[in-house]
Amino acid sequence: MRIEARNITCRAGRRLILDGVDLAFGTGEMVGLIGPNGAGKSTLLRILAGLRPPEGGTVTHDGNRLTGRDLARKLAFLAQGGEVNWALRVEHLVALGRLPHRRFGPPGTDDLRAVENALAAAEVTELRDRIVSTLSGGERMRVLLARALAVEAAILLADEPVTALDPYHQLRVMELLRAQADGGKGIVVVLHDLTLAHRFCDRLVLLDRGRIVADASPREVLSDARTEAAYGVRLLRGRTGTEEYVLPWERVAARNKQDPQEGNS
Repeated sequence: MRIEARNITCRAGRRLILDGVDLAFGTGEMVGLIGPNGAGKSTLLRILAGLRPPEGGTVTHDGNRLTGRDLARKLAFLAQGGEVNWALRVEHLVALGRLPHRRFGPPGTDDLRAVENALAAAEVTELRDRIVSTLSGGERMRVLLARALAVEAAILLADEPVTALDPYHQLRVMELLRAQADGGKGIVVVLHDLTLAHRFCDRLVLLDRGRIVADASPREVLSDARTEAAYGVRLLRGRTGTEEYVLPWERVAARNKQDPQEGNS
């Protein structure tokens, strides 16, 4: 499956959140969507998921504009924040990921298998009988990831899935997403952690003030010039074994907070 977004424009009042964004991705790759706060990352992800219409531009899925159940079977979305407004058991919440595949009656063999696999992959099997509202923020996020995995969709869009997690589970979730991409799924993940983005993603897409300013390999995107311009920080670079790593190390300048498009609409 391949998703293509062309000339996407989106506003919030007079503010231009996304300004002519073009982005294409497909199965078998893990794409990190990065950028400073307010760059438009979450808005773009929701538009790609069909959860928010753009003011301008188009999003196609294998050349078509899918909606409803057809889209829900092929694309899973994990929202940031991990809010759940129902007093559900974990197992039942994860099973909601199978709704796009079900019509009527009890869950079938494929549904039960998908739920078990998702619980195990997200390491929440032991939580299956807990009420979601009793979980910690990190536990809840892992359960919601399991629900997204239960869809068994070709594409998974994840908005800041590691923000509430401890270091062990941050690495575990990133390893899991990496394994999904290696297994043929398409992963797009919004990240603030540049170290994880550099290590795990095939491609990074850097958004700044509603525009894509770089779309390439992690090494190319996280150059000194780009990270200083977009984030106002300098990275520390190193190597462990055969792998390179980066760490945000020091501020080099105060970012200009004013959106150059604000007030020009």
